[in-house]
Parts: sequence; C-alpha cells; structure tokens
Amino acid sequence: MTHVAVLPGAEWIPADLAADPDAWARATVQNRLRTAHRTVDPIRLERLTAGLAAVIRHHRAEPRLPTLVLLLCPEPDEPAVTSVAVREWVPTGVCTARDLTHAARLTQARHDECVVPTAAGEAIRLRQRFPPWESLLYAWLLDDGAGPLAVTLSTVFAERSHATRWRGAVDALARSAHRAL
Repeated sequence: MTHVAVLPGAEWIPADLAADPDAWARATVQNRLRTAHRTVDPIRLERLTAGLAAVIRHHRAEPRLPTLVLLLCPEPDEPAVTSVAVREWVPTGVCTARDLTHAARLTQARHDECVVPTAAGEAIRLRQRFPPWESLLYAWLLDDGAGPLAVTLSTVFAERSHATRWRGAVDALARSAHRAL
C-alpha cells in the first residue's frame, strides 16, 4: 500500500516514538549542541530535554498514534517551536480529503481552506485561528487500487507569532509530500 513521506529540512528533528522519551530527548539535545559547537548551562539543558520528552509523551498518548513526528527546532539551544504529526489510516465509508478537514474544524475558530499541490496529490489545507494559537492540517485521500488511505499532517502553534514566522516551514514540509511504498 502507498504511504506518504515528506522531505524535512535541517530545522526538523525526526522523533523516535519507540524510544524512552527522556533518554531520546537528552541524546538528541546533546548531539545537536555538540554538532553546532554550542553549550548551555545545566538548567537550560534540562529544560530543553524536558520539552522534547514532553512532546514525545504527548504524541504517544494520542488515540491514533502518528506514523511520523517531526519537531521544528531551528536552533539547537532553543526549545522546539512546534511538532508536526503525520497520521495514516484506512477510512470507513466514503470520504474525501475535504471531509477530513471538515471533521477537524472547531466551531469557535476562524478557519480557511485551500488546495495545496504536492507530489502525493492535492492536499486540502485547513488553517484555524483561535487566540492565542493557530493550527494547520493538511489532508490527503489516496487510492492506489489497494483501497483508500486517509493521511493528515498537522501542527498547532501555541503562539500566533510563531505561526506567522514558521507557517512557511510547515507549508514547505507539506508540499514535499510524496507517495512512498
């Protein structure tokens, strides 16, 4: 069956959802600092590590476990800006990519949708704004003859200023989506 893969840039860290969250986070932070030839004090190191570990725990606790989680970490000595989760599942009944975004809408949020062309096929992007956060969800409905596959790529920016600054990075990640076996 076909799946969706993305091509993350250097600012994205792929999360290991199978690893111990604390051990993975500590090793990831230390490796990124070492590679960038940067140091931080022990308190900052602990905060960076705890932040990444918390993101892993959050995604592992979700009812539909993501197939991929990427953390947007442009600077090794700064916390992650956001995380992106890719989920794939076989939908029940007849649906479209627009049905997937419609089901994700929050009634109190301002929202807009647009079509995003990708190598995996057209995605519908749902952008929702609700002070103080913004969410993005990209939805694909693929069918390679083996049956339909619903795919979403989603994120939430806790601060609108982060959304304004980094929305383009998430858009670029979604546009890099392609079909993979």
